[in-house]
Amino acid sequence: MITAALWIAMNTVIVMDWGQTRYGAKHPQQYEEVVNPFLGKHPSVGKVNAWFMGSLVVNNGIMVALPKKYRPYYAGAVTAYEARLVIRNNSIGVKIDF
Repeated sequence: MITAALWIAMNTVIVMDWGQTRYGAKHPQQYEEVVNPFLGKHPSVGKVNAWFMGSLVVNNGIMVALPKKYRPYYAGAVTAYEARLVIRNNSIGVKIDF
């Protein structure tokens, strides 16, 4: 049960980060990407979409591949990391935009 909740939370915060990163891509005069060097400072919306679709596939693939006893730790770590980014972005006015 805990694993399922963490798995859902992990996907939720990844999607929230995706929406915020899309917002930043649509407002390059206000925001720049500072955390992810693969996206660059001012990524296009298409590049952001590709990155986060890949992120969801990879993170969910890792969850499936991991032994069940390790899944809560992985999902918890990813959730904590992504939640920190979402909270920081929110604090500087980045909205979630799809």
